[in-house]
Amino acid sequence: MMYKTCLLGANLLICTRVRSPKILVVLVGVALFAVTMILTPSKHSTTFRWDNSTVKQWNRVNTLQNTTREKHNIINGSPSVLFETNDSSRSYESSFKSRILHEHAAGKLFANTYFIVLKRDNARAEHIKNLKLHVFPGATITWAIDGASYSMTAKIREWQRTQLLGSRLGGVMNPAKPTGKPKIACLMSHVYLWKQLAQELDNSTYYFIMEDDVSPAQDFHVRYPGVVQELRDLDWDWVYLAIHPTWRHGNKLSIPGKRFINKSPRMVGNAAYLLSKRGATKILSSIFPVTIPKDQVIRRMIQQGKLNAYIVKSELIHVIGQQGEGFHGQDESRRFKSNIWDH
Repeated sequence: MMYKTCLLGANLLICTRVRSPKILVVLVGVALFAVTMILTPSKHSTTFRWDNSTVKQWNRVNTLQNTTREKHNIINGSPSVLFETNDSSRSYESSFKSRILHEHAAGKLFANTYFIVLKRDNARAEHIKNLKLHVFPGATITWAIDGASYSMTAKIREWQRTQLLGSRLGGVMNPAKPTGKPKIACLMSHVYLWKQLAQELDNSTYYFIMEDDVSPAQDFHVRYPGVVQELRDLDWDWVYLAIHPTWRHGNKLSIPGKRFINKSPRMVGNAAYLLSKRGATKILSSIFPVTIPKDQVIRRMIQQGKLNAYIVKSELIHVIGQQGEGFHGQDESRRFKSNIWDH
């Protein structure tokens, strides 16, 4: 940009001393060209959105070559070490932003992140595609099992035959009720990801799993690296990143020295969570045959001391879909109706 400015200045200076009309026209043309070049961003510049703000990536090639390298441990596409830098003075936030700049184009950022999305719900699917593109580069969209599909009855019978589901399913899990098949489909969509995680070769691998009605908190980029950092000296299995509104009052089990996480209280809802390979193995070895919703399964295991679970001190991922029965539209933050409770 400096040489362009100099070029413009030189041309303007010459223009004031030249009396020939033809030469003057040429010099004015060159000056206009220089102005255009100064005002036009570099061709390497790219822009992507983080919530409502914009992060600019100036001269990506030079940034990648010249910025201090961060340590990475990518095994089987899942980062087991996040946001670690050689410079201990760098904050969580600056380290995270640097990771964004470095890996957005490479598609490695959030390589351990999975969205479970109901394909036929176009509004939710488009919402998650936008999140994946602008906020969670490198994440994977997995299509949820559709509880409304014609094959659902046959699938339930097969899961019961193979002891994944109990032979008697009551309450909201009863396939004869409107909520039954969608609840079962939601459960099994998560189970398939848990099985995949349990088969990862690296024991330190963990997944960041979200459903299709979520949105990151405004300061997600500040707090998420802190959560990951504070987990590194803990033997953790599960971390709630979204907090169900009916259970927020119980989130008081603080841990000395931890700024971002608490021990998990009694909790429901699995819209967004971290799950370690060890945690996935524990769940899969304990829950079958399942007879209750998945969030109740997890809550029970935590209460029984079978899962070492934590929760963020304040919500890191917001749920913007309906939670529970009834949808009356009083809460404007709830953008999506439920595919389980409303039919």
